[in-house]
Amino acid sequence: MLRAMQGENFTLVTAYVKTEVLQVAIFGLIFLGAPLGLPAIIAVVIGTSSVLALSFAQHDRVTILSKLISRSTIYGIASGAAFALSTVGFKGTVSLISDYLSAAAVDSHSRSAFPNVPNVSLFR
Repeated sequence: MLRAMQGENFTLVTAYVKTEVLQVAIFGLIFLGAPLGLPAIIAVVIGTSSVLALSFAQHDRVTILSKLISRSTIYGIASGAAFALSTVGFKGTVSLISDYLSAAAVDSHSRSAFPNVPNVSLFR
């Protein structure tokens, strides 16, 4: 993100980085299989388009088109993608850990409740 801000307008780079909300939705669907409901889709579209509209409001079309193909644009979108991937990775990790801990709690509870059942652990 800092690399992107060195070369271009701070406002435009921030707009590209803020595409992370849209990217989280896309990566969440791809990697976690977590589809969004209609209200969430509407919120993502409104939020992303609002940030982009506010960022581009002070520039004319020629300036916007020239900025869309700059190195800072690539850095900004890549930065947003990195934020989005870290968010989706964190969510996936938390889900795995909570499933793992839930299974451990059930396993440990079932062993104490049924002492005659052979000691079979979920952890190997």
